[in-house]
Amino acid sequence: VIMEPYLKILALFLVAFGALFLLRALVDARVLLKDEYGNPRGWQMLFFFVVLFLLGYLGYGLMLMSRPVESIDLMIAAVFCGGGLFVVLVVRMSVRTVQHVHHMRALERHHALHDSLTNLPNRRLMMERIDQTIATAQAQQKELAILLLDLNRFKDVNDTLGHHYGDQLLVALAPRLLSAISATDVVARLGGDEFGFILAQADDRQAREKAAQ
Repeated sequence: VIMEPYLKILALFLVAFGALFLLRALVDARVLLKDEYGNPRGWQMLFFFVVLFLLGYLGYGLMLMSRPVESIDLMIAAVFCGGGLFVVLVVRMSVRTVQHVHHMRALERHHALHDSLTNLPNRRLMMERIDQTIATAQAQQKELAILLLDLNRFKDVNDTLGHHYGDQLLVALAPRLLSAISATDVVARLGGDEFGFILAQADDRQAREKAAQ
């Protein structure tokens, strides 16, 4: 038979562990509150209930400290501890699910806006960037330039060596094109052997010099 003082210590220990689990769940639940794709009211309600559970744990712990503890209290304290562990596991699984959804959405958007072969921006993303760059240039009263590039005799490479070597040529070309522009510029594959450049801060002379390179 466990003596009452040790019974109380053990029960308080279990309740404290359950409360720590709930505190950890609150930290993880803050990530869910920032989920712009999900149901914010649902996550807010979950956060609110975890706070209520935590207050209940604290209240039960104070009650244990103020009166003698019996065996039934130890069983209830064990349930409290298990409940806190269950809540933190559920919240963590929810966080991982939300993060996975965000990752898949970002990956889906990346594939929709980038060329699958070279990983350069595609025509759709270039058009978006053109609109953004024009708006910025107008606001700052600066010039911009848009250049188009296609490869000479690229069809001959595909016809004589095969499309596999043509694809390898495009893949090898992509980092060279990226190295030729600044961080504020954009290079995109428009399709086939056609590429487009957005020079965010370039006048006519600078655009001609860049084209000559």
